[in-house]
Amino acid sequence: IVYSTPKLYKCDETTTNSRWVDIPKTVPIRPIQPIPTERTKGIFVYSTLYNQIVVGPTAKDQSSRTNNTLDPEVAKELAAYASRIFDRTMGSSQSASDIDFDCNIIGEYVGIRPGTTKRDYQIHLHYPAKFITVGGIRSTGLTASLGIGRHVVQTLLSPLIPKPEHFMTSTHPLKPTPLPDVVELVRDYHARSDGTIAIHGHAYKV
Repeated sequence: IVYSTPKLYKCDETTTNSRWVDIPKTVPIRPIQPIPTERTKGIFVYSTLYNQIVVGPTAKDQSSRTNNTLDPEVAKELAAYASRIFDRTMGSSQSASDIDFDCNIIGEYVGIRPGTTKRDYQIHLHYPAKFITVGGIRSTGLTASLGIGRHVVQTLLSPLIPKPEHFMTSTHPLKPTPLPDVVELVRDYHARSDGTIAIHGHAYKV
């Protein structure tokens, strides 16, 4: 859910006469993130360049590959979470006739991404079929996209790929690429003094 910077809010819960009151225009200056679990990183609360407030996303499993309709219950869950964070009532609907109507909502979005039963990226070379599978790429794929692309190209061009007769199955498991220790990355970042770190011979902008 995307909320605009708070404006006047109609309040008639404590009085018989409807009245408009000014509510705090609180906007987070940094993303607010809960403690991650094994399944999800949780619901984020953050602000845009236009001081809009964004709450989400959620991670709901579903079997349909095409259903991207907004779930009202999920919207209520997000609104309740935002209400707790900002300590004020925030609605979950753009419809004025809905009991959960909030005039500050300017948009809602729903997306579908493919998932697997595995937690890690699924990168497999199918030599007999002459193609490579790059699947199970989730949120971290944006940051890792350059490394994933380089890994795929190296896999396809590597002279170490076994010959077809050595393939008894349809897939060839690839070894993961270990990352340096975080302490080493921090030390390298300060030593380079150019805003980059080096990982396996490649410089990455931080």
